[in-house]
Amino acid sequence: MGSRTNYYYLILELLRLKDEFHRIRSPKLKPLIGLLKTKFIVWEDGCEIIPSNKDIAFELGYKIARTNNMLKQLFNKLHEDFYFNPLKITNIVHKVIIMYDRDEEERLKQSRYEIEYKSMFFDLQLKETPRFGEVIEFEVVPAGIINRGIVHEIRHKIEGKTQIVEIICHPLRNAYENWVRMKERYEDHQRWQKFQKYKNRDR
Repeated sequence: MGSRTNYYYLILELLRLKDEFHRIRSPKLKPLIGLLKTKFIVWEDGCEIIPSNKDIAFELGYKIARTNNMLKQLFNKLHEDFYFNPLKITNIVHKVIIMYDRDEEERLKQSRYEIEYKSMFFDLQLKETPRFGEVIEFEVVPAGIINRGIVHEIRHKIEGKTQIVEIICHPLRNAYENWVRMKERYEDHQRWQKFQKYKNRDR
Protein backbone atom coordinates (compact mmCIF):
# COMPACT_ATOMS: atom_id res chain seq x y z
CA MET A 1 0.00 0.00 0.00
CA GLY A 2 1.39 3.39 -1.00
CA SER A 3 0.79 6.89 0.29
CA ARG A 4 -2.35 7.18 -1.87
CA THR A 5 -4.17 4.27 -0.31
CA ASN A 6 -7.85 4.04 -1.18
CA TYR A 7 -9.27 3.18 2.23
CA TYR A 8 -12.73 2.46 0.87
CA TYR A 9 -11.44 -0.50 -1.17
CA LEU A 10 -8.99 -1.55 1.54
CA ILE A 11 -11.76 -1.74 4.17
CA LEU A 12 -14.12 -3.37 1.68
CA GLU A 13 -11.60 -6.13 1.00
CA LEU A 14 -10.95 -6.62 4.72
CA LEU A 15 -14.68 -7.02 5.37
CA ARG A 16 -14.90 -9.57 2.56
CA LEU A 17 -12.10 -11.52 4.23
CA LYS A 18 -13.02 -11.05 7.88
CA ASP A 19 -13.57 -14.78 8.45
CA GLU A 20 -9.84 -15.14 7.70
CA PHE A 21 -8.81 -12.85 10.60
CA HIS A 22 -7.99 -15.93 12.68
CA ARG A 23 -4.70 -16.00 10.75
CA ILE A 24 -3.54 -12.79 12.46
CA ARG A 25 -1.86 -13.14 15.89
CA SER A 26 -0.73 -9.54 16.43
CA PRO A 27 -2.02 -8.27 19.84
CA LYS A 28 -1.96 -4.61 18.77
CA LEU A 29 -4.37 -5.36 15.90
CA LYS A 30 -6.92 -7.13 18.12
CA PRO A 31 -9.06 -4.00 18.77
CA LEU A 32 -9.33 -3.34 15.02
CA ILE A 33 -10.05 -6.99 14.21
CA GLY A 34 -12.71 -7.17 16.92
CA LEU A 35 -14.45 -4.07 15.56
CA LEU A 36 -14.30 -5.14 11.90
CA LYS A 37 -15.86 -8.50 12.80
CA THR A 38 -19.01 -6.61 13.87
CA LYS A 39 -19.29 -4.71 10.58
CA PHE A 40 -21.13 -5.77 7.42
CA ILE A 41 -21.33 -4.73 3.78
CA VAL A 42 -24.72 -3.21 3.02
CA TRP A 43 -25.98 -2.97 -0.57
CA GLU A 44 -27.90 0.22 -1.33
CA ASP A 45 -28.85 1.42 -4.82
CA GLY A 46 -26.20 -0.83 -6.36
CA CYS A 47 -23.43 0.45 -4.06
CA GLU A 48 -21.57 -1.30 -1.26
CA ILE A 49 -21.95 0.80 1.89
CA ILE A 50 -19.24 0.27 4.51
CA PRO A 51 -17.77 2.23 7.46
CA SER A 52 -15.06 4.71 6.52
CA ASN A 53 -11.62 4.89 8.08
CA LYS A 54 -12.85 7.96 9.99
CA ASP A 55 -15.82 5.99 11.36
CA ILE A 56 -13.50 3.19 12.48
CA ALA A 57 -11.07 5.64 14.09
CA PHE A 58 -13.92 7.27 16.01
CA GLU A 59 -15.23 3.94 17.33
CA LEU A 60 -11.75 2.81 18.37
CA GLY A 61 -10.96 6.17 19.94
CA TYR A 62 -7.75 6.44 17.90
CA LYS A 63 -6.35 9.19 15.71
CA ILE A 64 -7.00 8.75 12.00
CA ALA A 65 -3.29 8.30 11.19
CA ARG A 66 -2.97 5.44 13.71
CA THR A 67 -6.12 3.79 12.39
CA ASN A 68 -4.92 4.05 8.77
CA ASN A 69 -1.61 2.46 9.73
CA MET A 70 -3.40 -0.40 11.52
CA LEU A 71 -5.70 -1.00 8.54
CA LYS A 72 -2.70 -1.27 6.21
CA GLN A 73 -0.86 -3.54 8.62
CA LEU A 74 -3.85 -5.87 8.89
CA PHE A 75 -4.27 -5.98 5.12
CA ASN A 76 -0.57 -6.65 4.51
CA LYS A 77 -0.28 -9.33 7.20
CA LEU A 78 -3.35 -11.09 5.84
CA HIS A 79 -1.97 -11.18 2.30
CA GLU A 80 1.48 -12.23 3.48
CA ASP A 81 -0.13 -15.26 5.12
CA PHE A 82 -1.77 -16.21 1.82
CA TYR A 83 1.71 -17.04 0.47
CA PHE A 84 2.03 -19.84 3.02
CA ASN A 85 -1.64 -20.77 3.48
CA PRO A 86 -3.45 -20.05 0.19
CA LEU A 87 -6.87 -18.43 0.36
CA LYS A 88 -9.64 -20.86 -0.57
CA ILE A 89 -12.24 -19.47 -2.95
CA THR A 90 -15.64 -20.62 -1.71
CA ASN A 91 -18.02 -18.92 -4.12
CA ILE A 92 -18.26 -18.33 -7.86
CA VAL A 93 -20.48 -15.87 -9.71
CA HIS A 94 -20.83 -15.67 -13.48
CA LYS A 95 -21.62 -12.23 -14.86
CA VAL A 96 -22.98 -12.60 -18.37
CA ILE A 97 -22.79 -9.38 -20.38
CA ILE A 98 -24.36 -9.37 -23.84
CA MET A 99 -23.77 -6.10 -25.62
CA TYR A 100 -22.85 -4.68 -29.01
CA ASP A 101 -19.28 -3.62 -29.66
CA ARG A 102 -18.35 -0.56 -31.71
CA ASP A 103 -18.30 -2.38 -35.05
CA GLU A 104 -21.74 -3.84 -34.38
CA GLU A 105 -23.08 -0.45 -33.27
CA GLU A 106 -22.01 1.05 -36.59
CA ARG A 107 -23.86 -1.70 -38.45
CA LEU A 108 -27.07 -1.08 -36.50
CA LYS A 109 -26.96 2.72 -36.89
CA GLN A 110 -28.95 3.25 -33.68
CA SER A 111 -28.53 5.75 -30.86
CA ARG A 112 -26.28 4.99 -27.90
CA TYR A 113 -29.35 4.94 -25.64
CA GLU A 114 -31.04 2.29 -27.81
CA ILE A 115 -27.87 0.20 -27.84
CA GLU A 116 -27.46 0.30 -24.04
CA TYR A 117 -31.15 -0.40 -23.47
CA LYS A 118 -30.90 -3.62 -25.47
CA SER A 119 -27.79 -4.83 -23.61
CA MET A 120 -28.18 -7.55 -20.97
CA PHE A 121 -26.35 -7.92 -17.65
CA PHE A 122 -27.13 -11.07 -15.71
CA ASP A 123 -25.59 -12.63 -12.58
CA LEU A 124 -25.91 -16.38 -12.07
CA GLN A 125 -24.02 -19.51 -11.06
CA LEU A 126 -23.35 -21.77 -14.02
CA LYS A 127 -22.27 -25.40 -13.72
CA GLU A 128 -19.71 -24.78 -16.46
CA THR A 129 -18.02 -21.64 -17.75
CA PRO A 130 -18.74 -21.19 -21.49
CA ARG A 131 -15.69 -21.20 -23.73
CA PHE A 132 -14.51 -18.60 -26.18
CA GLY A 133 -16.56 -18.68 -29.39
CA GLU A 134 -19.51 -20.55 -27.87
CA VAL A 135 -23.05 -19.20 -27.96
CA ILE A 136 -25.03 -18.24 -24.84
CA GLU A 137 -28.78 -17.96 -25.22
CA PHE A 138 -31.48 -17.14 -22.66
CA GLU A 139 -34.92 -18.47 -23.48
CA VAL A 140 -36.87 -15.75 -21.65
CA VAL A 141 -35.73 -12.13 -21.20
CA PRO A 142 -37.57 -8.79 -20.90
CA ALA A 143 -38.95 -7.43 -24.16
CA GLY A 144 -36.41 -5.64 -26.32
CA ILE A 145 -33.37 -7.10 -24.53
CA ILE A 146 -30.75 -9.14 -26.39
CA ASN A 147 -31.09 -12.81 -25.41
CA ARG A 148 -28.25 -14.35 -27.40
CA GLY A 149 -24.53 -13.70 -27.84
CA ILE A 150 -21.20 -15.24 -28.83
CA VAL A 151 -18.57 -15.40 -26.10
CA HIS A 152 -15.88 -12.93 -27.08
CA GLU A 153 -13.92 -12.45 -23.86
CA ILE A 154 -13.70 -14.06 -20.40
CA ARG A 155 -12.30 -12.19 -17.41
CA HIS A 156 -11.66 -13.51 -13.90
CA LYS A 157 -11.73 -11.25 -10.87
CA ILE A 158 -11.30 -12.18 -7.21
CA GLU A 159 -13.32 -10.27 -4.61
CA GLY A 160 -12.60 -11.59 -1.15
CA LYS A 161 -13.40 -15.31 -1.31
CA THR A 162 -15.56 -14.97 -4.43
CA GLN A 163 -14.40 -15.60 -7.99
CA ILE A 164 -16.19 -13.31 -10.44
CA VAL A 165 -16.21 -14.69 -13.99
CA GLU A 166 -17.20 -11.98 -16.46
CA ILE A 167 -18.40 -13.43 -19.75
CA ILE A 168 -18.55 -10.74 -22.42
CA CYS A 169 -20.67 -11.66 -25.42
CA HIS A 170 -21.50 -9.91 -28.67
CA PRO A 171 -24.73 -10.77 -30.51
CA LEU A 172 -23.60 -10.33 -34.12
CA ARG A 173 -19.95 -11.28 -34.40
CA ASN A 174 -19.43 -14.86 -35.56
CA ALA A 175 -16.70 -17.40 -34.80
CA TYR A 176 -14.65 -16.48 -37.88
CA GLU A 177 -14.57 -12.81 -36.94
CA ASN A 178 -13.46 -13.81 -33.44
CA TRP A 179 -10.64 -15.88 -34.91
CA VAL A 180 -9.53 -12.97 -37.10
CA ARG A 181 -9.45 -10.68 -34.08
CA MET A 182 -7.41 -13.17 -32.09
CA LYS A 183 -4.99 -13.55 -34.98
CA GLU A 184 -4.59 -9.77 -35.23
CA ARG A 185 -3.96 -9.48 -31.48
CA TYR A 186 -1.38 -12.27 -31.64
CA GLU A 187 0.45 -10.67 -34.55
CA ASP A 188 0.41 -7.27 -32.80
CA HIS A 189 1.88 -8.89 -29.69
CA GLN A 190 4.61 -10.60 -31.75
CA ARG A 191 5.54 -7.26 -33.34
CA TRP A 192 5.62 -5.63 -29.91
CA GLN A 193 7.94 -8.36 -28.57
CA LYS A 194 10.32 -7.91 -31.51
CA PHE A 195 10.33 -4.14 -30.93
CA GLN A 196 11.14 -4.64 -27.24
CA LYS A 197 14.05 -6.96 -28.07
CA TYR A 198 15.38 -4.44 -30.61
CA LYS A 199 15.00 -1.54 -28.17
CA ASN A 200 16.72 -3.39 -25.31
CA ARG A 201 19.57 -4.51 -27.57
CA ASP A 202 20.64 -0.89 -28.15
CA ARG A 203 20.89 -0.09 -24.44
